[in-house]
Amino acid sequence: MEILVESPVIILVPPGYPMALLKERNGPRELLISLNVISLNNLSIVVHKVETPRPIIHQVYVHSLQMLGADVQKVVIDDIVNGAFHSHVYLITQEGNAEAVDTHVTDALVVAVVRGCPIFVTEEVFKKNAEDIKSGRDSLSDAEAMRILEDIDETKLTKN
Repeated sequence: MEILVESPVIILVPPGYPMALLKERNGPRELLISLNVISLNNLSIVVHKVETPRPIIHQVYVHSLQMLGADVQKVVIDDIVNGAFHSHVYLITQEGNAEAVDTHVTDALVVAVVRGCPIFVTEEVFKKNAEDIKSGRDSLSDAEAMRILEDIDETKLTKN
């Protein structure tokens, strides 16, 4: 079952992690999706209707689909695998066929805001997310994150 959610709201979760907050339209449930710097920038541009000198890629994507006779119908966040949300952008083709495109969740949210189409979260995702939060699997502790960072071999990192 797909549950309609409100358009994303960008929030900072202490100690300052950017997140997209999705609230169930007619209910109490919420979903927090972490944003990296690029996703935060792209989502901020479209949520706050910031004028840019050139279109961002998500605007180009939606416009290109429309020029080809297709349109974005909806976005569905439909799974969580190893703590990562999975989503699909649903299109209606020029021929009237429905197609689902596997899309990174933050890109799907930006496309939905650009197009103004509804965003849904499946019941299963809300349930899995609640279970992950209860069991503490929803995020790394600061100590775990520090251990991961300490184990990085800086000599193997790519330098620009």
